[in-house]
Amino acid sequence: MLKSITLFFAVFILCSCSSKTGLTDISAGPAERQGMLSARIEKYNKAVYWSSSGELSEYLDPSYMADFFKRISKRSEDEELVESKVKNIDFHADSSKATAYIETRFYSKATLYVTSRYEKLDWEFFRLNGGWRLKNIDELSAEHFSSLISE
Repeated sequence: MLKSITLFFAVFILCSCSSKTGLTDISAGPAERQGMLSARIEKYNKAVYWSSSGELSEYLDPSYMADFFKRISKRSEDEELVESKVKNIDFHADSSKATAYIETRFYSKATLYVTSRYEKLDWEFFRLNGGWRLKNIDELSAEHFSSLISE
C-alpha cells in the first residue's frame, strides 16, 4: 500500500513539473511522439496565423524564444499570413527530434502579391517540459526545399 501511494505521488510530481506535461508526454513512445508532433505543428501554425504571442511561447524552446519573436515581429510589419502547410516531417531514429518542412503563403505589403516562403523547422521532444518544442527555423530556397521534400 505504501509503495502504491509513493508511486502515485511520484507520478503526480512528475506531471506537475510543467502545466502542459501529461502522462502521455512522459510515457510516449516513438509512434505516439510522431502523432503528437503533427497535432502540435497544426496548433503552432494557428497561433502564428493569429499572432498569439502568449500561446506561441508554449511551442518554443526557451533558448530560441528571443530570436523567434524578433523574426515574427519583423515579418508582421512586412506581410500578412495567408496559410501554412506542412509538406513533410522527417523524424530522427528515436523520434525525439524532427524536422518539419513548411510552405507558408503570405501577402507582401511591399509588392502587393501573395508569395511563398519555404522553411525548415527543427523540433525536439522534452518529456518533462511540454512535449515538442521548436528549436530553430531556417528559410530555404524553393529549389532546395523541393529537393528535400521529394527525397
